Amino acid sequence: MSFEYGPADQEALERRNARAAATLYASTIEHHPTLASLQRLEERLREAEPNAAVEVSTEEMDAIVSGQAVYNKPDAGKLRWDLLPNDALEQVVGVLTVDADTRKRDWENGCEWHRPYASTHRHLSAWWRGERMDEGTRRPHLACAIAQLLFLLAYEQRGHGIDDRSPNEVKP
Repeated sequence: MSFEYGPADQEALERRNARAAATLYASTIEHHPTLASLQRLEERLREAEPNAAVEVSTEEMDAIVSGQAVYNKPDAGKLRWDLLPNDALEQVVGVLTVDADTRKRDWENGCEWHRPYASTHRHLSAWWRGERMDEGTRRPHLACAIAQLLFLLAYEQRGHGIDDRSPNEVKP
């Protein structure tokens, strides 16, 4: 007994294979950029009516099956949060947490800008002398300095606190 596949059967087989591939890899798609074509296919399958035909090009199937699918969604103009060193950032968040627990986030009320500026210098000087940890927060001096710089940046961006820089030093 022989069975011949016609074009319609072949298309149905490709759709069924694509649906199976989409189900199989769905859990790894977001962590595996080379499977972006598969992700797009899965989205089309979800949007389609049940048992409806979904167009899958030969090139797309080849890319999915061969593992050569390329993530090509444009990221131009988007912030690259993946560039942050999370281990270092965690230390800064630790400083902010200690501050929130002890001072109730009072930095948000604003202050004279010289205070976080001077604090930044004290922390950097202590670190420069070889003192790694701040006694008060039990966090690295560098993380404390970064937290102070974040406060200054927030004040400047929000127009908050008191800009008490010397007018002779500030360029218009």
